[in-house]
Amino acid sequence: MEPAIRAAVRDARAQLASGTWQVTEADRASVRELLTVLGKLPDAQRAALPLAARLEQLREAVAATAVASASSSGQLAWFLGKCITAFTPVTHWEAEPGGTGRAYGSTVPTPDQVTDAERAFTLLRALLATAHHQL
Repeated sequence: MEPAIRAAVRDARAQLASGTWQVTEADRASVRELLTVLGKLPDAQRAALPLAARLEQLREAVAATAVASASSSGQLAWFLGKCITAFTPVTHWEAEPGGTGRAYGSTVPTPDQVTDAERAFTLLRALLATAHHQL
């Protein structure tokens, strides 16, 4: 996930710098709301949290990104849509192995996969926070 988000962030920065991305007030509002949710994701000590808590936070971040994309148009919607595509694996993860069987092909992620998703969201949050002045 992190490489895909890194590429999307690189493209977004280039579009913002070149003026290709024409930002609207609606974009700014969507970004502010999304940053509120992404700001809740922990930066440090995340590995100390139980897997279920980490997955809950990641799912909330995916949902908030989807809502921001759906309520946007233009470049912001395309950018967030690209990010959501990269974050799709998060929606297939479950915290507990075993149980009553895998629902809809869900899997238990490896610790590295969870960390990769968290790092990817950190990249997204950093772009939105630093570009917030342009947005």
